[in-house]
Amino acid sequence: MQLTIQRSKPGAARSMDLLEHSLRTIEEFMGEPFPVRYVGILFKDAVHAPEGSAGVNFGHVITQRARYDVDDGSRAAEFLPSLTAHEIAHYYWAGDEDWIDEGAATFMEFIVENARTGAPMTADGAPCAYFANLGELDRANPRHPSDGGPWSEFGCNYSLGERLFLDLYRTLGREQFREGFRNLYLAVKSRSVYGGIAEVEAAFKKDTPPEVASAVDTLINRWYYGTEPYDLSYLDTGPDDPSLPSINGRIADAFISLDQEWPVNPASRTNQLSLSDIQAGDKEVYFYRRFAISPAATRKEIPLRTVEHYEDGFAFGSRVFSYYFEPGGNGGWWRTPLGPNSSDQWATGRYWVFNYDGERKVVEAEYEIVP
Repeated sequence: MQLTIQRSKPGAARSMDLLEHSLRTIEEFMGEPFPVRYVGILFKDAVHAPEGSAGVNFGHVITQRARYDVDDGSRAAEFLPSLTAHEIAHYYWAGDEDWIDEGAATFMEFIVENARTGAPMTADGAPCAYFANLGELDRANPRHPSDGGPWSEFGCNYSLGERLFLDLYRTLGREQFREGFRNLYLAVKSRSVYGGIAEVEAAFKKDTPPEVASAVDTLINRWYYGTEPYDLSYLDTGPDDPSLPSINGRIADAFISLDQEWPVNPASRTNQLSLSDIQAGDKEVYFYRRFAISPAATRKEIPLRTVEHYEDGFAFGSRVFSYYFEPGGNGGWWRTPLGPNSSDQWATGRYWVFNYDGERKVVEAEYEIVP
């Protein structure tokens, strides 16, 4: 196997390490030889790709935007491992329904990063706001951005596809999933079979006992036909512990609000927000918390992890924010923006947000986005 990296300007030494790790991990997970003997990545400021695309696998070469070829702790640097894994996975997954190709490649990002860092196997993209299930997405068949289609609708191939494969993985277990995933790849790799929902069903049911076949039926009904309820058993339903011993304080209050003013008016708290109100004012949805701490002579700092969940049972956002309190202060209000990136649409439905101090849940809030 020959691997190369070409650049239009100096980049990060780890980019080759990430390429090698992605290739080895994906090949091992697939249990089938890597489809090509040469992989090259070209980092350039301008790549032949739709606006908003970070990289493209052209087969003979992968192009990625040069701003990701860094190792400086930035958001771009954090994204590079997933970007590389995704494009490498497309050597196995290409030429079928977009939700299979993009969903499988996104799923492989999680496999690769879990092997590299122990990162949890959970969804990456925000919930799809345009289609309730894969069947609706199939019928709509949104155009790829390279053909003039909007990223917002085409992106549902990633978010809905990844969730089907993640649900199959966590329900069937790693080895049973690998067998079905490999069956699907072998069924479509000759291109005599075009991969769609029938091929997914056949691949994951092949030579399985009745209880596995029944589980596959449930998950396909959930994600493709929308006739099975979501599995919320992965939500953290344990009690909150609002104490913050490292700063001799606690979370005294928390709520959701569309209040954009500062300081916040606690009367603006709500557990139901209108999508039309969010869009009309181009507003952020905020998670407000009031910290109560004992005054100290030195500056205090505490990092808290914010995890967002959607009603489909998947976490879709996990970020760590550090909160600072000046000497002599007794706390105060802090806010964290929630939801999808500003370029994405909110999906209607129920949401949960949790704050963790290490592994301990300190506070949570539930809210609903309505039309």
